[in-house]
Amino acid sequence: MRLTSKQLAALKIKRGESPVEREADLHNLIADELRRRWSFNGRVHWRGVLTREALLDEYLSQDVFVLPTRFEGFPVALIEAMGSALVPVVSAIPSGVPEIVIRANGITPPVGDVEGFADGLAALARDRSRLEAMSGEARRTVVERFDIEQCVRAYQAL
Repeated sequence: MRLTSKQLAALKIKRGESPVEREADLHNLIADELRRRWSFNGRVHWRGVLTREALLDEYLSQDVFVLPTRFEGFPVALIEAMGSALVPVVSAIPSGVPEIVIRANGITPPVGDVEGFADGLAALARDRSRLEAMSGEARRTVVERFDIEQCVRAYQAL
């Protein structure tokens, strides 16, 4: 996405403005542009910035979490979604994802493989028992491997 000179001018650093405020401004500009570009599609719903409670409600109302990313470090949103028993369909990127998503708990199409994502989603839609098994495994993975108290104890033991 290219920002116009007017949009870039709106992001100029003002004295006393924090990096967080600048990032929020950029996020809002990008969100506005995406909303504009996808306004023709009634199936895409923009939720905006959600509170933690609203985000958890969103997770609990879904079956699948799709993350068609090209670059991530350790995708915390993926952990949050899987912790809510969402089955991940996430790009097979080398950092983070292989440590979290395995065959039993999610689907990992290659980066940029739109058909692979569509096929994975269609397979889950056709096979509810597979979806439910993977959902349970996604939640179990997070509880067993990424529980915050367990992680703190592991760090303290170093």
